[in-house]
This record gives sequence, structure tokens and C-alpha cells, in this order.
Amino acid sequence: MAEVHFCSLCDRSVPLAEVQDGSSARVGDRLLCPDCLDLLAKADSKGGGGGALGVLALVAALLGWAAVAVLWFRIGDTGEDLGTKIDGARGDLSGQIQDSAEVAAVAVQQSGEDLALAREDLRALRESHDALRSSTDLGLEELRASLAGMAPLAAEQDKLAQRFGTFEATLSLVDDRQRASRSNQEALRDRLKRLEDMTAALAAAAPKTDENAFSAEISALLRKLQDEDPEVRYGALEKLSAMQDERLLPHLYPLLADPYEFTRFLAAHTFSEWDARPAVPHLVEALLDEVTFVREAAVRALRRITGQSFGYQHEGDGAPAKAERQAAYQLWKTWWQANGAEFLKG
Repeated sequence: MAEVHFCSLCDRSVPLAEVQDGSSARVGDRLLCPDCLDLLAKADSKGGGGGALGVLALVAALLGWAAVAVLWFRIGDTGEDLGTKIDGARGDLSGQIQDSAEVAAVAVQQSGEDLALAREDLRALRESHDALRSSTDLGLEELRASLAGMAPLAAEQDKLAQRFGTFEATLSLVDDRQRASRSNQEALRDRLKRLEDMTAALAAAAPKTDENAFSAEISALLRKLQDEDPEVRYGALEKLSAMQDERLLPHLYPLLADPYEFTRFLAAHTFSEWDARPAVPHLVEALLDEVTFVREAAVRALRRITGQSFGYQHEGDGAPAKAERQAAYQLWKTWWQANGAEFLKG
């Protein structure tokens, strides 16, 4: 048979299932049925603001009065002396009220302490939140100020990067020009050395001027060939070239290395017009002249005097053209070394 309990407030029977599923409330030996619990909940909502403390007090009071009511009914059932029963009931009621009061006091005290702690925690939490928000706002303001201050710096950095790029390009251009200048200087130094060697060789091979062998006019012109003024040297050669005297050849060979390119050109042209075979080795050296029209005059003179060509091309200043010209120059030299002596006899 199922166990049955009774509500301490209304004395209604409460099945064990309601006790086990929590529909009823048990406080010590006392039990409240679901109806009484609903009544307490409604009373608490109507009271307003009391919260858990009001419910505890009301439960304690109701349980006390329920005990009185039960005790009164029990008195009626036993038929004992009314005074004795009342005194006993008073004692029981007093003890129950005292217990209920103590329980309510402890509950009230504990709830008050919990509420005070909760309020303190809430206050501390609010203070921490306010401090954190203030610190965050300050940090954001400082960050905004820093970003605003960095904007001109970024623009200046872009300008510096552009200037640095321009500087690198300029430096690279200057470096290229320096390398080209060094290359040109080396080439010029080589040419100058070659001209100096040629001039020294021709000067050493040239005979001393014998003024008794030539007329006064020719002797004066030969002296002008040594003048520092290039126009004077050119004018003297121009007059001598019209005389076509082979005795003058040794005095004209050095002019193929004259610093003035027009004098070099006129000397090669003069040897061509005179058909001067002894001038061939000197004309071969003139094939390496740095001026195009001087090289052209020298190769024309050689072709006219010797009838040889060897594929020499006087035009072009690039590396391939220079290489081909150097190869043809070597062919001319080889031919002269092998055939020069016999050629001069013919």
C-alpha cells in the first residue's frame, strides 16, 4: 500500500509521489501540499519586494499556526481536560514558534549577509568596470592621437622612398657613364701610344734635312712640317705634294702620324697620287687610324699602289667591325713581310 503524508497546513493527504517529485515541500517533519505552496507563492507576489525573506517568514508562521490547528483538533479528539490540554498546547506552540523564529532569524541573517556581500561585489565590479572602460577610452584616444601623428610620417616616408629610387637610378647612370669614360680613356691612351710609337719610328727613319740637296723654297717648307701650328704643317704639305719628288718621301712618312687628322689624310692621298711604293708599310700602319676618312685614304692608296685588297673595310666603330679590320690589317702586314722586298724591285 502506498505511503500517504498529510499537509501540515491544511491537513490534506499528500501522496508519496508528490513528495518525491518535488510538488510538495518538506521542512523537517512538516510538509506542505501543492495547494498550500501555490497559496504561499500568491501571497508572496502580492506582498512585493519581500523576496525570499518574506516567504521564509510566512512559511514559518503558517507552519506554526498549522501546528496549533492540528494540536487543537487533537485536543478535541482525546477529550482531555481543556486546561491541561491548553497548557500543553501552549508549551508545544511556544516551542514550535521559538524554533520557527530561530529558523527565520537565521535565514534572515544569512540572507542579509549574502545580500550585503552581493552588493559589495556588485559595487566592486562596477568600479572595476568603470576603471577598465576609462582606461580603454584613454588608450583609444592615445592610439587615435598616435595614428594621427603618424600620418605625416608615412607621407614623408613615401617621399623619401621616391627620392631614394631617383637617387639609385641617377647613381646607376653615373656609374655606367664612369665605366664608359674609363673605357674611352683606355682606348684613347692606346691610340695615343700607338701614334707616339709610329711617330718615333718614322722620325727615326726620316733622314736629316740636307738643305744643300733642296732649294731654299723646299727647305723652308720642310722646316714648316715641324711647326707647332697644324695649319702651317698642312699648308706646307699641300705645297710639297704638288712637287712629286721621291726624295721628299722620307720627310713625309712621319705626317701619317701627325696629330692633325687632315694632315694625315693629305699625306696618304699624296702617297697615292705619287704611286709611292716605299710608302706601303707606312700606309699599312695607317689602316688602324681612329678617324674613318684617314683609314679610307690609306686603304685607297694601298689598293692603287699594290692592287691588293684583303677585304679591308674602313667603316664601322663597333667591336665586330674593329675585329674584322684588325684581321685585314694582319693580312696586309703578312703580305708585305713576304713580298715587300720583291715588290720594291718591280
